[in-house]
Amino acid sequence: MSVLTTKEILNIIPHRQPFMLIDTIEELEAGVKAVGKKCVSYNEPFFAGHFPEEPVMPGVLIIEALAQVGAVAILSMPENKGKIAYFGGIKEARFKGMVRPGDVLMLETEIIRMKGPVGIGDAKADRDAMKSDDPVKREFKVNKPCEKCVTDITEIKGKDGKLYTSVIFDCFDLTALGLSMDTNMKAELCVETVKNAVKSYPELKGAILHSDRGSQYTSEKYREILKHAGFVQSMNSAGGRCHDNARCESMWARMKEELFYSRNRKSEDYTVAELKTMIRRYYMSYWNNRRICSANGGLPPAVKRKKYYESLSSAA
Repeated sequence: MSVLTTKEILNIIPHRQPFMLIDTIEELEAGVKAVGKKCVSYNEPFFAGHFPEEPVMPGVLIIEALAQVGAVAILSMPENKGKIAYFGGIKEARFKGMVRPGDVLMLETEIIRMKGPVGIGDAKADRDAMKSDDPVKREFKVNKPCEKCVTDITEIKGKDGKLYTSVIFDCFDLTALGLSMDTNMKAELCVETVKNAVKSYPELKGAILHSDRGSQYTSEKYREILKHAGFVQSMNSAGGRCHDNARCESMWARMKEELFYSRNRKSEDYTVAELKTMIRRYYMSYWNNRRICSANGGLPPAVKRKKYYESLSSAA
């Protein structure tokens, strides 16, 4: 389900047909980031002249579409309501392929700096972004390790910036299989998480990896690493609801409660570097090896996993 429909977008930005170049907004964090979608049809007015015999969407219009997505992000801030965002300039634009009728463009613009009325964004249009089926269907229980996993990203505010944490959890025993952290939430963050998980657990080949429908998980880079690692991709059902990836949501809540809230701490009391150390120790040391989990029958993830493999040895 889209965050904003076409009608709702028209209430935020002043663009109208034939120069309205986004259909829906799929993700929105006001003042920070927006992800839009453009379904390119043969009836687009620009194809009449560019080019009738070989219709290709002009690159400048792809950039304009990205700018419109960025405008949605900025003008969604309460203090900017009713204003107009003007396109000020382009730096280092590159085109890697042609966009033709029938293509679906995922348009992602992240606002990396705001100085007064001027904003600078990092934008990407992905023609190859796709969504996958949902073979998990909210059934997170499995009978053996490395068969079904879930992954997600959470944001943690630090004293000197934001930290984004990506983790892959095993549905069998809740082991944190792979972890990656960065100050942005681009696709590369999730790619590194997959690489780290496979490096530690090569037996993950063939496992289902479930996520939400964020642009990181629909990106070509992410799908390529899943293919290379042998994962089967799964995503939230169409019109995704929070229950579709509830396992990850509960994991984030526990981590924040145990590291900060229950100790009367705030994440903003720590630098990003300090938060990285705290979170890595929490998951890879405490959580995996010592944290008692009710879903594991009161056992830490490592203990449940060890018992499983010991039972196989006994049966043999």
